[in-house]
Amino acid sequence: MVINYKSIFLCWFTLLFVTNLTAQQNPAERSANNIQKLKDGVLVIRLTSKNNKIKELNRLLNHPDVTAQTKEGLQKKLHETVSEIKGFNTKVYYSFSEVYQFSEVLFMYDTASISLKKKVQKGYFLDKNLNVDPSISLDNRSFCVLRYGSTDPKETSGVEAFVFMDDQLQDLTKPFPYYMKLRTWGQRFLSMFTNRSINQINIVTRVTKINERLEKYYAKVMEASNTAVE
Repeated sequence: MVINYKSIFLCWFTLLFVTNLTAQQNPAERSANNIQKLKDGVLVIRLTSKNNKIKELNRLLNHPDVTAQTKEGLQKKLHETVSEIKGFNTKVYYSFSEVYQFSEVLFMYDTASISLKKKVQKGYFLDKNLNVDPSISLDNRSFCVLRYGSTDPKETSGVEAFVFMDDQLQDLTKPFPYYMKLRTWGQRFLSMFTNRSINQINIVTRVTKINERLEKYYAKVMEASNTAVE
């Protein structure tokens, strides 16, 4: 078999060029590209599953050395965790389904992140009951992702928020309106001293503000684009 080194080199060079071009893209260009992708495509809401926590609680429950008293406490904690996250995800689903208007929207669990990053088209998106519906598909549309969590997962300085990501699951940055805080300063302060459930958060008001911020930023990008053309 004859190896075509020229073709291999050209493929390698093209890949390197595209990678470097992406890396060199400034924040403004990256933000503008992603707001257009979102407007033309779909927002994928990545619902949290607490999968690792639930697995660990189940593992402890099945441990042979667990006492009856400890097991009772673990079962209570498991029930509370499952109930809280189901309630929160249900609120997120209906809030975005009914209020969000900037683009189309799909829902998935965070456990399907690898499939989404690989752009697998279907088999993990959720219906209104938060069950996987094999018929729901990306249909090769462009997309951005919205996750729930800290604005800075690696640091303690982050705040609880909905955070936008690109299609490689990398957090977006300014000037994109890339996050929406879920609690006011006062609510965050109170949560330090009380066990305030995430289900107490008013998701609808946050989604309304997300709509407003996206529309405002998109209009700004379009205005800049039209000015550049003129």
